[in-house]
Amino acid sequence: EIVASLALGEAAFLGVALPQCEAATLYARIGDIPIGVFLLVTLSALTVAARRNGIAKAS
Repeated sequence: EIVASLALGEAAFLGVALPQCEAATLYARIGDIPIGVFLLVTLSALTVAARRNGIAKAS
């Protein structure tokens, strides 16, 4: 629904109410946590696999 508009290149102030926000998205609620968990699990699995194959030495 268009309640007000400006022509292209026209500068002005529109005093109209903005719509209410909807529920927060999944990303807004949990952020980058799943990516961090995925990276942690992947790096841990690669480290374990490398040590089992003798590629990396345990310090």
